[in-house]
Amino acid sequence: MILVVEHEVETPAGRLGDALERRGIPHRIVRAWAQEPPRGRDADAFVLLGGTMGVGDVERYPFLLGELRLVDEATAAERPVLGICLGAQLVAEALGGRVRRADRPEVTVEPVELTDAGRSHDVLSAVEGVPLVRVHEDTFDPPADATVLALGGGFVQAFEAGSALALQPHPEAGAAILESWLGGLEEMLARAGADAEAVRRRARAADAEMARAADALFGRWAEAALGE
Repeated sequence: MILVVEHEVETPAGRLGDALERRGIPHRIVRAWAQEPPRGRDADAFVLLGGTMGVGDVERYPFLLGELRLVDEATAAERPVLGICLGAQLVAEALGGRVRRADRPEVTVEPVELTDAGRSHDVLSAVEGVPLVRVHEDTFDPPADATVLALGGGFVQAFEAGSALALQPHPEAGAAILESWLGGLEEMLARAGADAEAVRRRARAADAEMARAADALFGRWAEAALGE
């Protein structure tokens, strides 16, 4: 079974949940604000989704400490962990990387640049050349032993370390989820030098392509994680 940790109602499993449902893959949603964080042996694999909080906001969001422990325990037991945005930052922090505020936030819909390792990666190659929702204020320096899989916008966009795969973009989010975020991103859009309407148009134009790529990416990851 796969445990999927949501951090806020506004950052749901989206297309990840759709991909798991479509394949009949057993999974359960854990709402971090209302339930105890899982431990590293509570499931066969784990997904940590995004959220507006930062890795360092542990006093306000103490469940983040439990998730750092989860990443440490799960990877020590070689159980797959997929981190998305905040989840990717938690993976980086737990495994010895460094999370920090970016000099400039990113609010865009565009492809990432896969490295050679990314292009040959069984999972991440599913999104090669495909626009992705990229919304974040924080970034990370990957763990020393990580393999960088994607770059873009001056950021590391994806890396792999042991049994963990970390993705800064939001493949689970399509045009509809992005639309629900844009109204609250005025300040972030201004600091990013991004235009909300242009971002919205790009998401709508690429939505079907993004959906197909997300389904492939999540399906490949889940099937590999469960040994199917």
